[in-house]
Amino acid sequence: MNGSSETATRLKSIAKYLLCLVAGASLSLAFPRGSQLDAAWFGLVPLLILLRFSKPREGFRYGFIFGLAFWMCSISWLMELRNNEGPVLLVAFGLLGLSVWCSLFLGLFGLVTSFLWQGGDAPTGGWRRNWFEAWRPLAVALLWCGAEYLRSTVFSGFAWNALGVSQATMLSIIQISSVGGVYAVSFVIVLLNGGVAGSAVRIWRNVRRLPDITKRHFDLMIALSVVLTVFVWGGYRVKAMRAAELRAKQVSIAAVNPDLPCIFVSNDEEWRRGYRTLSDHTKTAAMFKPDLIVWPETVLYDNMPNEILEADVLGFAEQIGAPILAGGTELRKTASGEELVYNSSFLFTTNNTIGGTYRKQHLVPFGEFVPFDKTLKILQKLAPAGVSCTPGSGPVVLDFAGVGVKASPLICFEDTVSDLSRAAVKAGAQLLIAQSNDAWFYGSSEAKQHHAQAVFRAVENGVSMVRCSNRGVTAVVTAYGLSTDDASGGFFSQQVAVPTSGGGTIYTKVGDWIFGIPCALLFGGFLVVMGKKRWSDERSN
Repeated sequence: MNGSSETATRLKSIAKYLLCLVAGASLSLAFPRGSQLDAAWFGLVPLLILLRFSKPREGFRYGFIFGLAFWMCSISWLMELRNNEGPVLLVAFGLLGLSVWCSLFLGLFGLVTSFLWQGGDAPTGGWRRNWFEAWRPLAVALLWCGAEYLRSTVFSGFAWNALGVSQATMLSIIQISSVGGVYAVSFVIVLLNGGVAGSAVRIWRNVRRLPDITKRHFDLMIALSVVLTVFVWGGYRVKAMRAAELRAKQVSIAAVNPDLPCIFVSNDEEWRRGYRTLSDHTKTAAMFKPDLIVWPETVLYDNMPNEILEADVLGFAEQIGAPILAGGTELRKTASGEELVYNSSFLFTTNNTIGGTYRKQHLVPFGEFVPFDKTLKILQKLAPAGVSCTPGSGPVVLDFAGVGVKASPLICFEDTVSDLSRAAVKAGAQLLIAQSNDAWFYGSSEAKQHHAQAVFRAVENGVSMVRCSNRGVTAVVTAYGLSTDDASGGFFSQQVAVPTSGGGTIYTKVGDWIFGIPCALLFGGFLVVMGKKRWSDERSN
């Protein structure tokens, strides 16, 4: 009998881990390229039920396994680096390492959530039981958002695929991010998951006819009320923003996706074809008389400053009658002779001058720099491009073509970092321009996932965003999150609404202090309480 009991216990344990793996992988379907938005609203239910009946250590393991399955699936696009001279084993190790790091935060979420439920899940108990079940899902949703915020910010963070991002096309739902950022959207989703999980537990207990089981689902009613409130308010805000868009100043913007290959491709004919495409599409776009033409990140054929390159692009801008905002690599030397490398964006005007330069502030670890490489110079050789970039010092607001519109560039994954967009709008930007080069991951889901993150920067700040990406999504995102059709492999030229009084929302003014940071403090507080409890228990023993 003991052997059979142990076998049954082991099989149950294996089944729980398999459930976590399947649930985590299923949740990844809520994000591009799966884009099954409803998967997010119910995908956490299996995990939340498991955590409710688990000890904290078990909760950590369940959360970690769930997270590992989710992240290995949702960022599997990293493996595309193997097609761009990335050693397969090294790329696979990078995918696994990043997935493990992100999963640690979900493991900690599982730890504190199990601790929250521990010792209070008796199936009966009258009004105290109802109260207990009503507020627990609220706390669980706040803890989830705390874990998301920490994962997005600790050690420069990985601000990718917060749960709320899955709803990027649900305009009414995502408007709440103008108050609390993307984490506020995540909160609503997790809250409903918690309500459904609690209801499922009570229904199961009723099916088993346990005595004195409540049939009241206060947690689900609260969750549905919050979702309905957010949806109705969001719909009202979208309607108001659309009306304001009709009254707003219109500026004509063109953006070109030249379909250039990755920097490691040595096929000269492919590069020549790409630059012919860039030139031809730019000339065609110029026929629509745009106020600005945008080229992608690192599109310039040589390093800046470069007299020949500058003369070529400035002459081209004068010829077509429109300024060009183009990304490129910038080399500068300090007074001591040290060479600094920047990932920059340059405004080439029609009057033969460079109207401004923006230097990327938020660099990608192990992509544009290697940690501690300024101290140990040899580490710079480990960067994919063989050089280590230097971060810029702050936002730059450009006034182009004399039309009285102020725009601020963002480069590559900077449109995933909410603080940078906020800083730009607070500095006076009425329009955000995100330049990217997604050729590294061409053919994968990365480009659409990247665009989904960027949608929230527009909604959070109440300003439109123009996205121009090489081999990625090239489109306009309105101030309320509506994306135009993707111009991948081509160009667009269209009118973009610009607020006459400048952008800005509650989130622009307050940032994550209104929601993300308090959630993180709550999360950290639970960890401290757990640590003190364990230390006290060990001392008493």
